[in-house]
Amino acid sequence: MAISYDIKVIKNSKGEGKEQKFVKIYQSNPLTTDEICKKIEQSTSLTSSDILATLLALRNVAKTELAKGNRFYIPGFGWLKISAKLRKKALTKTRKLTGKDVVFKQISFQAEKTFKREVAAKTNFVRNKKIASTDYEQDELWQKITEYLQENSVITCNILQTKFNLSRYFAMKWLEKFVSSNKLEVISLKRNKFYKLKE
Repeated sequence: MAISYDIKVIKNSKGEGKEQKFVKIYQSNPLTTDEICKKIEQSTSLTSSDILATLLALRNVAKTELAKGNRFYIPGFGWLKISAKLRKKALTKTRKLTGKDVVFKQISFQAEKTFKREVAAKTNFVRNKKIASTDYEQDELWQKITEYLQENSVITCNILQTKFNLSRYFAMKWLEKFVSSNKLEVISLKRNKFYKLKE
């Protein structure tokens, strides 16, 4: 099945007057645990219960090894490893730092080269024209929004999508940006959000 994508453009990237293009992939919901077990069950002699028990056991082994600071190898997939960082308070301390100043940061995954090649060989990308967004500079879009709000009391995410040809993702991003910059304010009514000019 083809992967749906769109090309996005950030204008005046880094304030240098240049455009920066990037690919946005539109992903569907991930498989649930039950769905994963059923798919594996179809190609093995194991039952869904056996598979679930194995996954839980693998998780426990990985958790134990990572907690020791070891890398954890998942055959055919790659490696899990943890990283650490200093506590914020420790960054300004002049005394000798100890283990108490170091905290867990995150778990990262490094895929095997073979696994990456196999996934790459099966990928196929198709641009989704239905959800392609118009690329705006901030001042350009803000002018359009203010013109709309001069004739209407509020604007919504759906209106921004349909009237200005934006995907839902970018409509929400622009609204959040204008709210954070105190240009718009949010009115929440149950599950609906309306936006008006900041007074």
